[in-house]
Amino acid sequence: IEASLARVLAPLRAIEALAAAHATPGPLRALLAPLAAAGGVLERAATGVEAGALDRDMRRMLQQAGVRLGTLDLFLPVLLKPEATRWRLALWAVRDGEVMPSITPPGAATLTTPREPRLTQALVRAGFRPVGAQMLRVDLVERVARLVHDARAGRKPFAPDPAFGISLGLRPESFARLM
Repeated sequence: IEASLARVLAPLRAIEALAAAHATPGPLRALLAPLAAAGGVLERAATGVEAGALDRDMRRMLQQAGVRLGTLDLFLPVLLKPEATRWRLALWAVRDGEVMPSITPPGAATLTTPREPRLTQALVRAGFRPVGAQMLRVDLVERVARLVHDARAGRKPFAPDPAFGISLGLRPESFARLM
């Protein structure tokens, strides 16, 4: 088990070490410590650290550690892979004294939001963000945010193409909520 954890969750252990290092700047430690505690996926607002508090060197350190500082979420994309997700959910279940929830099919991008809060929380830990009646993987949420940002013309009104949401498997009401 230890060998598998060391192999699959090495990026998580690396950010734990970076967060604990005295040489790591305070604002960066304030991002990395809760990210590590959350298993590598965390809502950005939960850190309490504003993006403006990070200088260019700190952002470069995040990038070198494999951390994605997204619009809505902070995450390690490598930990969204199926094997890493299985291990992270199994460890959460052991810690919480629960049965491991059934996980998403490999490669799933969009799921129906479960009615049971415990299952919704498990999917959030797995790397999904609720968008109404559906959940979208956080890396795809960031892709949507980047595409919308790039399509805007300054601060002018903007109407995103709903076909993009459909291509991700989002229903129109979920896409509207994401926007």
